Amino acid sequence: LSLTEAQHECLHRLASAAQEPAHVPRKLTVEEVGPQCLSRTLRSLQRMQWPSVLLSLRSGEGCTTELLRSRGGACERPLGAAPAMAFAWRPRSAPALALEAASSGWVSHTWPMQVHIDGTTFAADSAAWTAVKSCYDRCKPSLSSKCPLPTLLAPSVPRDSSRRFPTESMFVELIGCEVVEPQRERTLLEER
Repeated sequence: LSLTEAQHECLHRLASAAQEPAHVPRKLTVEEVGPQCLSRTLRSLQRMQWPSVLLSLRSGEGCTTELLRSRGGACERPLGAAPAMAFAWRPRSAPALALEAASSGWVSHTWPMQVHIDGTTFAADSAAWTAVKSCYDRCKPSLSSKCPLPTLLAPSVPRDSSRRFPTESMFVELIGCEVVEPQRERTLLEER
């Protein structure tokens, strides 16, 4: 190979780049960079949505109870219509939502989960919903962070408060929903 002197010098610098002080990586401090240059999360939201919903529970006796069913399937909903069910939640790595109580002056923070349910039929079966809740309670630790975070926080105003408020909250929005009794033979016989 016939290389020019500049090419030889370039290859030599590439081969011994770790020895040159200009190429040694170093960490920058906040004082050198300035706090305005560091990245900061301003807002973060995670969403899941379904155009149609069907939640059924199979009991030990082999009978199935429909707990949640969207009226009109996904095919009957017009394009761009609101989904039958949508979840939106703030991860704990994001800034919290500030809740202010104007009458008392308390300011607390929460990471809410918002549930939007549109045009859905619910079965009023408390035993089945209790089973669904216990299933969620068993799955929730695997959905959370591996490092447990505090579930109660002191309010930011007033600072000297000894009271603690929950960090998690849930807002449920029901639009055009209907609650029906579960279809059981015993209920039908008692009503006759």
